[in-house]
Amino acid sequence: MPYALDVATGHIDILGAANTPAPDAILMPGFGPSIRHSTLWGKSGLKQVPWDLYEFKECKA
Repeated sequence: MPYALDVATGHIDILGAANTPAPDAILMPGFGPSIRHSTLWGKSGLKQVPWDLYEFKECKA
């Protein structure tokens, strides 16, 4: 399950919770190891395990 992370306060909440602003980052626990141990790893040419935290740099509408 992905979670919303407020980088300034460290507050973690369920992604898409009602009445919450867009998150600064998304935390996806176990995402990197899941990719590493899947069939995607060998076929995709990936050489690094992806991180579980994704921070947004900007939002374009």
